[in-house]
Amino acid sequence: MGASDNLLAGESTFMVEMRETAELIRQVTPRSLAILDELGRGTSTHDGAAIAYAVLSHLVERRPLTFFVTHYAHLVDAFAGSGMVRPCHMSFLERRPAEDRPNDGIAEVTFLYKLVDGASTDSFGLNVARIAGLPDSLLRRARERAAWMRTELDSRWAASCARRLKHAVAQARQVAASS
Repeated sequence: MGASDNLLAGESTFMVEMRETAELIRQVTPRSLAILDELGRGTSTHDGAAIAYAVLSHLVERRPLTFFVTHYAHLVDAFAGSGMVRPCHMSFLERRPAEDRPNDGIAEVTFLYKLVDGASTDSFGLNVARIAGLPDSLLRRARERAAWMRTELDSRWAASCARRLKHAVAQARQVAASS
């Protein structure tokens, strides 16, 4: 947790994080407590998500008590049937945009800092950016881009499902024709 650059050794934050993770993997036992926070965030999304998946898989096999904090929502689906992973999230209250901030279109969120069952339905990066003081014009641009990216991802996912379905139907027809 909280890795940072090791400039004297020429190591990036990600390298330090990977070294620490490697050490954890070498030493973990079923009697261990393993805490990992946003593993894989220092590299590309695909590599980071793949590393997070592989490490969590290893920890599930080794069975230490583990707190694995991540924004990689697909990990919830990947481990949903295992019975060994319990998704939780930090609770929050969400309200419509306040009258004095109607233009950025981002709901107001109050973080309650209480762990509750179930996966989170959303990420609140734009809310944190607002709290940090990013200008409304940037928040609007970010919200628009996030909406476009969600639509693009949903379109690709739908196209992928259609291709798989088409392939499955073709295979079923082949099997039926050869019977």
